[in-house]
Formats: sequence, structure tokens, C-alpha cells
Amino acid sequence: MYRVADDSSFLGIFDPCAYVSYIGDDWIDDLVEHFKAEMYRYRLLLWGTGCEGYWHVDVRQEASQIAGFREYSGPIVATENLLCLTSYDSLAMGLQFQHVTLPEEHDKDLYITVLPGAYQC
Repeated sequence: MYRVADDSSFLGIFDPCAYVSYIGDDWIDDLVEHFKAEMYRYRLLLWGTGCEGYWHVDVRQEASQIAGFREYSGPIVATENLLCLTSYDSLAMGLQFQHVTLPEEHDKDLYITVLPGAYQC
């Protein structure tokens, strides 16, 4: 079980070994297209939470029959042995500041160890 802070009503999971986090000065204009492109490459999976707060994310290797408050599924690929949970806020910091490396230091406990490969989350 992971606890993720969410100040913008979006959470995500990304491949820290393949996701392109910095896009430059025009990041605000290119944000949506960048997220779409990274999702299309299976490096990022974003979903809306519906409200801000702290979320508990349960990570399992098999499907659960337990219904969640909100549910969403989609594909992601782990190019190495890690995926990482994140928030929109962290992703936005990475997009606009070249010196910000994702995951940020306060998100290092959100790493998920997996075998390399494709996943349906």
C-alpha cells in the first residue's frame, strides 16, 4: 500500500527509466500533448482522482475483485525493474525545471519493483 499526496486531482504511474520529464520553457503550452505522447509510448499512465488529498494506492500482481472509490485501467511498460507512482504536481515540476529529476526526493518511497515488461494497471 502506497500513500500519494495529490494537490491537483491527478495521480499517475511512470517508468522512471524511460519517461521524458523535462520539455522546456513552453511546458505549459505543451503539457497535455506531452502527457498524451508519453502515455502513447506506455511510459506514463495518468488518472483523475476527483478531488485533492492523500490517496492510498494498493499495488498487486493480480486483478482484484474489490471495487475502488474510482477505477481506471491502462497499459504501461517497465523498461527496467521499476515503476513509480506520482502526482500531477511532481510531473509538472519535472516538465518546467531541468534540474528536477523524477521521482523527486520526497517520492522515492513510491517506487514499485517489477519485472521488465508490459503491464495492464
